[in-house]
Amino acid sequence: MTVLRREFESVDGSFLLRLRGGLVWDRAAFSRLEQAMRLACEQRGGHDDLPRWMAEGFYEVSHFVAEWTAHPNFPRRSRRSTTRIAWSGAGSGGLVLSRVACLPGAAPVA
Repeated sequence: MTVLRREFESVDGSFLLRLRGGLVWDRAAFSRLEQAMRLACEQRGGHDDLPRWMAEGFYEVSHFVAEWTAHPNFPRRSRRSTTRIAWSGAGSGGLVLSRVACLPGAAPVA
């Protein structure tokens, strides 16, 4: 959970900071974030609640990444690589988020 929290807090080297601060899609950082999100889903399976920081982090990632990368001024190497990146980001994030939404009675807690 430490990796996930650091990613959600946008610490130095995190995917979100690289995306927001430098407009860079860092594949290694994205992979680290995505794996931390999956691990959190596995570890929280069967729990009826989520810590607030986690619920807010999943929400922010699901909206922020799509909004920033869909912007016409977001740097793209080529049309072909953009399609792969957009699909990878939306597909993986959506899968993880749907797993969290399936937790019975999941609700953020303080």
